[in-house]
Amino acid sequence: MRIYYAFSMKEEIKKLYEDHPLNLYLILRNLYFMREADQEYAVYLYKQMINKLNKSKIDRDLFIQYHNTYTYSKNGEKHIINNLYKDEVSVLTVKNSYLLITTNQNNTSFFQILDQYASDFFICDFSNMDYFWLSSLKMLATSNAV
Repeated sequence: MRIYYAFSMKEEIKKLYEDHPLNLYLILRNLYFMREADQEYAVYLYKQMINKLNKSKIDRDLFIQYHNTYTYSKNGEKHIINNLYKDEVSVLTVKNSYLLITTNQNNTSFFQILDQYASDFFICDFSNMDYFWLSSLKMLATSNAV
């Protein structure tokens, strides 16, 4: 089971770390595992790096666009893809400053959906120490298709 955090990075952060994603991952990982005593500093730094998401707009847009799709369902604030053909079960939860994606696949269908919203998403799986720019995943998929 993979747990991905998708962060919409501010433009200046993307420019600074686009070619050095490991450094950005390490900063976010340190914020993720920061001690409770340092939380005030962590929140301040986090707000300097991350774009706040329009939770209700993303929630509504996802539902409107995919509610007639056979593989999509919504339960409360959770968007669910249950694709029997790809053996995929993925759940996306929209938070105020990140998207939480739980999936049984390395490459969930939600990545293609998120690419429609912005190309500045930085994806982290802190448990598996995995990270990438959503735009670089799109480039890999395009180059593999050729």
